[in-house]
Amino acid sequence: MAGDKITFTQDAFFRIGNKDKSSFWNLYQFIVSQVMDGQWSRLVKDLEEHKRVTFGNFDISSSAIYRKKFFGGYDIIDLRLVIGCHFANGELVLDFVDDKRRAKRKTLGSVATIPNMHLAEAFLSSIGRRNSGTR
Repeated sequence: MAGDKITFTQDAFFRIGNKDKSSFWNLYQFIVSQVMDGQWSRLVKDLEEHKRVTFGNFDISSSAIYRKKFFGGYDIIDLRLVIGCHFANGELVLDFVDDKRRAKRKTLGSVATIPNMHLAEAFLSSIGRRNSGTR
């Protein structure tokens, strides 16, 4: 759109009033929606080609999530066990069931350190909905 301008300044989020927080969130969602289709297509293509896609502290493959451990190696969580994904306290959190069907939760990392975290959250949430039958 000709003549439209978006200006971002760095400031503390807690200093933004509720009305402005809502406006910021709406703007953020609009921007994400504009780039999401291309990123989603690329993610699906890479997974179909059996590539692992990295999101910083964790990778996603066509069958599992590989969460890096502090002292090397990975926690491997089968995608069939994922039941949800959400944000909590500035972290991306994965909900899944273990081999005994007990609900578990693991933090995948701080949202500030996860590249394309909106894509990871959308993908893992869709997997969780599919696995839970709540599409």
